[in-house]
Amino acid sequence: MSDPTRADDPTGEGPSGQGAGAAALPLLLGLLQGGGGLPSLMMALAEAPLTPEQRAVMELLGALGSRRDDDDDDDDDDDDDIDEPRRRAAWRAARYGTRYGASPPVSEPVVDVPFYSPPEPEPDPSSSDPSADEMVCVDVRTLARMRQELASLREVNDTLAAALGACRACWGGEAHCPLCGGHGSSGASPPDPPLFEALVVPAVRRMRARAHPSPTTEDSP
Repeated sequence: MSDPTRADDPTGEGPSGQGAGAAALPLLLGLLQGGGGLPSLMMALAEAPLTPEQRAVMELLGALGSRRDDDDDDDDDDDDDIDEPRRRAAWRAARYGTRYGASPPVSEPVVDVPFYSPPEPEPDPSSSDPSADEMVCVDVRTLARMRQELASLREVNDTLAAALGACRACWGGEAHCPLCGGHGSSGASPPDPPLFEALVVPAVRRMRARAHPSPTTEDSP
């Protein structure tokens, strides 16, 4: 009599192929522990006596593993794309740095760029205010005239002080005068003879003549 458990299983390993799956499990574990990798595992699965359900699951896992490897390769390519400009920059730095006698830079140098300010536009002569220009011209002329008057007054002051023998800075009226110390009134020093004769003597004669008029002057019509 035939065994009813082997009627529907030509391999003789029980219904649903549980014996085949149990027999293939040690082989799969050995490949994983030995580091055979996904290609070796897939080759072993192709020859292993698995049930259709087990084989479908293993194929799905293999497809997911292949997709993950492709993603890793893409990430490596992206890293290469990112590192490529850096490698080119390092190559140029090494080449030109050696060419001009400088060491290749370790990192990008920090350049201190001064703050840029645009140049101020030059004034347009055609757009200037005529009244403002006229005021400037008047002020310049006034300043020049005042300077000329000051120089003339100083010359007159110094001349009279020399003619009268007085201090030309304060005429004796400033106690802290650096020239005379407050003692430089008229006659404090000998007058300058030519200046005294030219400026003082005519004034003294006129004053005497008015104080003592001559008889001929009174009788004259």
